[in-house]
Amino acid sequence: MNLILASTMHVALSRLIEACLKRHKKRKGSKCPKKTFKTQTSINTQNTQHNDKTMKTPTLHYIYDPLCGWCYAAAPLISAARTLDGLTIQAHAGGMWTGANVKRFTPELRAMIVPGDQRIAQLSGQPIGEAYLNQLIFDDTARLDSEPVIRAILAAEQMAQRGLDMHRALQTAHWVQGRHISREEVLFDVAATEIGLDALEFEKVYQVTQATAHINNTRELMSKLNVHGFPSLILEQNGEFQRIEHGHFYGHANGFKAQLAAVLV
Repeated sequence: MNLILASTMHVALSRLIEACLKRHKKRKGSKCPKKTFKTQTSINTQNTQHNDKTMKTPTLHYIYDPLCGWCYAAAPLISAARTLDGLTIQAHAGGMWTGANVKRFTPELRAMIVPGDQRIAQLSGQPIGEAYLNQLIFDDTARLDSEPVIRAILAAEQMAQRGLDMHRALQTAHWVQGRHISREEVLFDVAATEIGLDALEFEKVYQVTQATAHINNTRELMSKLNVHGFPSLILEQNGEFQRIEHGHFYGHANGFKAQLAAVLV
């Protein structure tokens, strides 16, 4: 199953949604429904290989941030969705910890995130490692910076269509192994040792990869879809977009997969 991360797909999808919104505004007293709406406009991008496949198969739009704890909770759900035949997953990284929001692990930040991490582990069954709990979050040199992590995921996708695999490996490196995944040397090591990508080639691709446009396109998409948090899952099929509820499936990946399979046509 392929993951599509091209920025042209973000733009095409935004145009698709905008066409829907304009059409609904023309109808007196009509509003575009929050959970589901239709549009007859087909996706048109320069990336014809990805475009053809997207039009022919349902697409699950996964809106995420690699340093979002609830995206880590949802990781088994995404893995389950990837096993569904005939479903394409398109990932959109939103850049939760970027710019002025880049943070170091201060006592105040720890007080905020530790209860959340405990809740995530309780609901999802996802492991939170001792190296994370007892070392990483007490290291005042560690930063929460999504931009380099997103760049690494985009680079892995560009090189070998392994973006989701890189995303998953970096989640494990952060929450289980307590590694500094915002540091380039860690990103390069994970790409080589966990994903099996050529280290020198990955570094070259990473250095020329730009995450800013991707993040901006994701935020524009979130605005048009009325999406405000990570993770969010939107199913696109037959010109229709449907929000897929997932919160009550944390820890129940098979149930989520069954729900998703039931709405595929």
